Amino acid sequence: MSSQTPNPDGQDAFLRKVFFRSTAENQKQVVAVVVLVAVVTIIIGGLYLAQTTTSITTARDIQQMSEHRSRLERENEVLRADIARMQNLASLQTRAATLGFQQAGPEDIFYLVVDGYVYNVPAPTPTLVPSTATPEEYQENFAGWLKRQYDALIDQFSEWGN
Repeated sequence: MSSQTPNPDGQDAFLRKVFFRSTAENQKQVVAVVVLVAVVTIIIGGLYLAQTTTSITTARDIQQMSEHRSRLERENEVLRADIARMQNLASLQTRAATLGFQQAGPEDIFYLVVDGYVYNVPAPTPTLVPSTATPEEYQENFAGWLKRQYDALIDQFSEWGN
């Protein structure tokens, strides 16, 4: 048997090489995991920021539209009040007087006579017309109607065949 003496320096070198290699690889893995976590965190943060921005922008647009609608409703109410004020009879009479109009009296009204126009036609009155014919008694039944329909169908086929 050959006796080999253990080489402590060789084993130490081998262990150091394995230890440092695994430490270096472990460091690379740790750095890769940290970078991956950082990238995922940045992506999630970006998506959250985009969603928040979109929802805030939408809320602001809704608020502006609501304010615009309220302003338009107030303007419509003001316009309705102006229309009601202008359609008031006293206001209309005042405006007509400023334009030179006046109330018409009986001496200011004249009528135009049109030849051939009948303006006082009495309402027509209904007259009874005596009935001379006596109504026939209704004799229709389902069998008779069905037979007529069948005969009409047969006639159509015979005309089509000719």
